[in-house]
Amino acid sequence: MGRDAQRTAPIHRFLSPIYDTEPDRPDEADDNADRPAVSSVGQTMNRSEQYWVTLSVPWLVRGAQAVQDAINIAVSEVGTRVSEADSTHVDHCDISIQTLSCPTCGTPIEAVLVVAETALVGPTLECTVTARSSEDAEQTTRRELGTAFDGTPLVPVGTVRVDARPDVE
Repeated sequence: MGRDAQRTAPIHRFLSPIYDTEPDRPDEADDNADRPAVSSVGQTMNRSEQYWVTLSVPWLVRGAQAVQDAINIAVSEVGTRVSEADSTHVDHCDISIQTLSCPTCGTPIEAVLVVAETALVGPTLECTVTARSSEDAEQTTRRELGTAFDGTPLVPVGTVRVDARPDVE
């Protein structure tokens, strides 16, 4: 065993239960698939938990004549970027436009501002993600979709665990 391999072997054995590192044996992958992971607080959790992660994306649209034009262009461009992203853990992604409340009357309005044929649109991405925790789901979504949104901030708005078993009454 080489000098570098000797140094990393104990670390690999320590981190492999925490992070999904490659198994040492090919048949070990099947053994670990059914074993529940243990979180840092000692709670057992399923490795394949699903989360809904909502991200806010500021999107600039040039050449928009009206609000609806800006919305259509933004949804189209954001949808193209999402489909181009190499996302192995992000299963599904819905695109919608954020709604804001008028500060004086409370009327809901779409998050779109058009000035001089340039619009700032506020789309949201609601993605289904496979992760171990809500924090991991946010990080995974931002990491996997962020490659397609170079230089555009993906701001997490909320994360909710999807209940795989609906309550039966």
